[in-house]
Amino acid sequence: MNFLPSTKFVGIAIVGLALFGVSIFVFSTGDTSEAAPGTLSANTSSARENQTETDTDGDGLKDWEEALWGTDPHNIDSDGDGARDGEEVGLRRDPTKPGPDDQIRTAQLSSGNTQSNTTAEPQTLTERLAQEFFSSYLSLGGAQKSLSNTEATHLVDEFLTDAQQAQPLTYYSKDDISVSSATSIDALRTYANAMGRIIRMHAVETENEAVITNNAVQQDNPEMLAQLDPIIESYEGMLADSLELPVPHNAQQIHLNILNAYARILQNIVGMQAAFTDPVKALQSVSTYQANANELLRAFQDAKNFYQNRGITFSDAEGGLLFTSIAP
Repeated sequence: MNFLPSTKFVGIAIVGLALFGVSIFVFSTGDTSEAAPGTLSANTSSARENQTETDTDGDGLKDWEEALWGTDPHNIDSDGDGARDGEEVGLRRDPTKPGPDDQIRTAQLSSGNTQSNTTAEPQTLTERLAQEFFSSYLSLGGAQKSLSNTEATHLVDEFLTDAQQAQPLTYYSKDDISVSSATSIDALRTYANAMGRIIRMHAVETENEAVITNNAVQQDNPEMLAQLDPIIESYEGMLADSLELPVPHNAQQIHLNILNAYARILQNIVGMQAAFTDPVKALQSVSTYQANANELLRAFQDAKNFYQNRGITFSDAEGGLLFTSIAP
């Protein structure tokens, strides 16, 4: 059974650049367990830098810029009006609309919306941040010239930072749990046995959630993300039952640490499941997943040390043995 996320995290970095339904997904695999939480692996950074320089069709727009404008990276003249896509952008003409009536108005450029028939407010995190990203791109002169590698990399770095900070973390406090005044050995044993039973009841045998997400996107198969459902249900069940459990006063901090780690990993997995509908939400989830997995491991390590320091042991038949042996 799997009780913890893999501590040897299969690194996935998703760079989501979306504008009104246009998205790019960049996945880089590698072991990022030694990387600081919220940072990208060196492999991912290198891949990103390479992508900022690629212009497949040689039309003057880099491939990532083609995605922003909604043009075809394999067609030098996406709208078929005789002008190269990069040339049209430089002249503030819409490269997806045949001329001559294809001039982009200044108001559209300042708002980050180059499509005159698009009026809906952003509905997802991807749409909101993508519109901000495109506005920043235009402010750097993206409507007059193709950005340099340095400018593009800086722009993407800012985008990734915004994405990683875009969603608030779930936080439980002592006001959210039932704390008893008991601190006895018997009370602590009862608590540990109950926590062990909850874990055993909800644990599922399945592939790691990060691997599932990566495989789904690599194979361009959203249906594969349904494999995350039992993992989500597992964390929901452990979280709900643990919130209802009476907690000895001297174990409340351990309990809160476990609850908060459960909640954040659950939030991460739900975010991963949005990889095809809200890639920036998935990016944010992937970028904080390893740190949250490490927090859960530390929480169980603290629980193990807590019981060892008090000389409290459990038999093979007791749930407390599982609870105090999850951490290595």
